[in-house]
Amino acid sequence: MKRSIHALLPALLPLLALARPAPAGPSAPLFENSDFRSGTFENWTADGTAFASGPARKAVRPDSDTTGSIEKGLANNWNASRNLYLQPELTGCDGETFANSFHPETLNRATGALTSIPFVVRHDYLTMQLAGGRAACPGKLAVNLVGEGAILRQALPRGEKFVRFTFDVRDIKGREAQLRLVDDQRLHGGWIAAGSFAGGGSPADGPVIDGKAPVHRKTTARRTFRCDRRYLNIPANRRFPDDAVKLLDDGRVVQELCMSVCDEEKAEFWQFLDLGPWQGREVTLTMAGWSASADPLAGAVLDDRIRGLDHLYDEPNRPQFHFTPPQGWNNDVNGTVYYDGEYHLFYQYDPSRSGLIGRNMHWGHAVSTDFFHWKHLPIALGVDPERGQNYSGSAIVDHHNVAGFQEGSEKTLIAFYTRRMPHMYLQFDFDVDSSDQCMAYSTDRGRTWTHVDKPAVAGITGKNRDPKVFFHEESGKWIMAFFIRGGYDIYSSDNLRDWTRLSHARGFHECPDVFQLALDRDPARKQWLVVNGNGEYAIGAFDGREFTEESRGRTVFGRFHATQTFANAPDAPLRRVQMSWLRYDLRDLPCRQMLSLPVELTLRSTPEGPRLFAEPARELAGLRIEERTFPDAGLSSSPFEITGLPWQLTDTELTVDLNGASRLDLTIRGQLLTYDSSSATLELAGSPAKATVHPSGGKLKLRILVDRGTIDVCAQDGRVFLMHVFQPDWTMPVLAATAEGGAAVVEMLAIHRLKPAWKPEAN
Repeated sequence: MKRSIHALLPALLPLLALARPAPAGPSAPLFENSDFRSGTFENWTADGTAFASGPARKAVRPDSDTTGSIEKGLANNWNASRNLYLQPELTGCDGETFANSFHPETLNRATGALTSIPFVVRHDYLTMQLAGGRAACPGKLAVNLVGEGAILRQALPRGEKFVRFTFDVRDIKGREAQLRLVDDQRLHGGWIAAGSFAGGGSPADGPVIDGKAPVHRKTTARRTFRCDRRYLNIPANRRFPDDAVKLLDDGRVVQELCMSVCDEEKAEFWQFLDLGPWQGREVTLTMAGWSASADPLAGAVLDDRIRGLDHLYDEPNRPQFHFTPPQGWNNDVNGTVYYDGEYHLFYQYDPSRSGLIGRNMHWGHAVSTDFFHWKHLPIALGVDPERGQNYSGSAIVDHHNVAGFQEGSEKTLIAFYTRRMPHMYLQFDFDVDSSDQCMAYSTDRGRTWTHVDKPAVAGITGKNRDPKVFFHEESGKWIMAFFIRGGYDIYSSDNLRDWTRLSHARGFHECPDVFQLALDRDPARKQWLVVNGNGEYAIGAFDGREFTEESRGRTVFGRFHATQTFANAPDAPLRRVQMSWLRYDLRDLPCRQMLSLPVELTLRSTPEGPRLFAEPARELAGLRIEERTFPDAGLSSSPFEITGLPWQLTDTELTVDLNGASRLDLTIRGQLLTYDSSSATLELAGSPAKATVHPSGGKLKLRILVDRGTIDVCAQDGRVFLMHVFQPDWTMPVLAATAEGGAAVVEMLAIHRLKPAWKPEAN
């Protein structure tokens, strides 16, 4: 028999009531003043500065610019408004008062903790409301329920609006516990607000934390082992790299890196330490940071390979004669210097593979005897969260031990770099005391480095960086130039430790390089050059105090930055070999960026005056293994093509007599290179690599180098140099050429096959 729904309702209502969620909301305070209703921290204890000003009723909004940033007019402001430095409005809190770690004077730089008195857990559920800034590392901003020396529950803020959280505490009911609010995050959204702590018999609306998930906490770990393999592989993920990992040899720190350590089953990749210099020795590995792992170093394993990189340097898209790190992010070239047969290349390096830059800057390190065959060495300047990051700079050889660091027969290498504190990218100008020009030194040919705590030049503004140090023979002084406010400040020193400001050179931006070159290879006609970070150069005079500019020019074009030349080289001042950061993302590789082809700079006389020329470093000839030459060929609208060559790595030389042609098109593995005679413009399509080139006697002379993913074009024996990254189409001709408006002729054409610099076998 069918019954109507109305007839069934009386029987269903009790069942429906059971199916409904229990009413949300707390039923009682956990202890007196657990909800801060007294307006004080009664029954709570504050440590540090974060909670020092007591409970709050709203966001902290200082009445004045406590940072001084706006009134200083610092150039690093992303937003001229004071709101950049203020706590956002807090909404969604039921309680009248709450704990707030945002400090009225030091703002979100303040750190500390707020701990309750011990109380007995008498409810099934413990509820609270919680808001916070952008946590760089899980656990640094948190509400922890602690007991018996352990974190029993942990809640992490989920944004700048209050969210109600519930701890399921039924399994610890009757035990004693304490609440501990933690702010261990400096800047970068480093604040937490929490209140309405209460207990109840049912969970509230919002996230319920049952305690089964791992808890992020301050962690230390230690392991000792013998270096009987080349690499130590450590499981890692792409979280904020805030775990300080150190390698100690006989108690001395010989390697440092910041990463995010995890258990092997949760690893996204393997981080590694190069143990090459310590083979056969017993070393100690330590870790201090934030982890959810019970034993963070348990997954570290010794191996003769870097795990997860089985085809390292033979990946299909890996450049073969351009420098790339094994994995991770690189940017600026740093510290290029020659010492006793080795060219040292340092570079800005984030080994964490987090995909973000500016918050984990190490100095990577490699050495070479010819600029192309590079040997990777352990990270030179590592990151420690307390000391800070290592931004760009330079390196010198202290031949006469004026700094006093030498410990044997080896001369001391000294790196000068910008140290940034804290361990993250700073958008806040008021932290000028944490942007210093600092020193580190090596007494063992650059294999290990020691940081000098005292800055060489203390911070001046939020954007003072990239120290370039060199010796000025005429004055007998060491000179430092670094970027600050639209130019370079120039300092001098007798001992490399104490520096005096001399002058300011305007019109330059970032990553200075200062050196002398012999005009037309005549050592008696040396001239000073100052090279901007973007490759633009100025020629002039330097008297040891001021740089007097005489002319400006540009030779190298493309999307690159942070050009640096190798100091102390045996063939200076006849040439300087320059490298830079190519600012392109690489595809399908464990590394994301790369460095440019090494080019040798020379200073030559031209009708316009002295000009800088750039050609591939002559050592590139050592990679040539085969050559094909081709007879003269006329060019027209129908393409002249070189096909049937399976070579990937090529060095092509050609001379074209334009003979009145209005346009020349060269296609190299699908990449278009054009020359427009009317505007005298040479251009790589799809690239900022574009420059004015004037043929000599109507002839255009080119040298074109193709690597996996890159193309370099040298025109008119180095008068112009173009750099570009592209995806070669290996099915397309090595070279195809057409001309319009004239009877152009290819007079000379030679294609050289190159071998990989990274692998001994031919390509």
